[in-house]
Amino acid sequence: RIIRDWDEYDEDEDLGDEEEFEEKEEVEEETEEEEADEPISEEEAQERILEMESDYPEGMDWTNDNYYQRGNYTGRGCIGFAYLVQDEVFGKDSKSEKYRDFDPDHLHIGDHIRLYNDEGSEHSVIILDIFDDEVELVEGNYNSSIHWGRTMSFDEMESNFIYGETRY
Repeated sequence: RIIRDWDEYDEDEDLGDEEEFEEKEEVEEETEEEEADEPISEEEAQERILEMESDYPEGMDWTNDNYYQRGNYTGRGCIGFAYLVQDEVFGKDSKSEKYRDFDPDHLHIGDHIRLYNDEGSEHSVIILDIFDDEVELVEGNYNSSIHWGRTMSFDEMESNFIYGETRY
């Protein structure tokens, strides 16, 4: 345990000399790094996405004026929101893999899916849940706002699919 404030100090705990203290701090930092590198489950990804709903509630304004910076990429509107969600859920430094072939058996909660929309342009969504023949989505810039819970059949997704991006 790293004591950052004397108010946290437990008089019964003996930290030893400063050298031992530094050693304990290094071990704790290594453990935190190892935990960050471990992949998360889909259940944990879903929990993390749902925790974001309080900061990004249904109907919150989100248009192409909103953006998110991921490395060298600036995502505006829906893709910016997709980048934001994936980075919050999986970590900014987590590996990312794009796939071009649609296969419902390879979809994961937290995947970013790029689709053609009804207007002939493109739209990005994040998979919130997966069912037998459809997915539940969370998305930004859907009618100029954040939207939770829209469902899309696998057939509709496949017919409009451009690519997917997974962090698993």
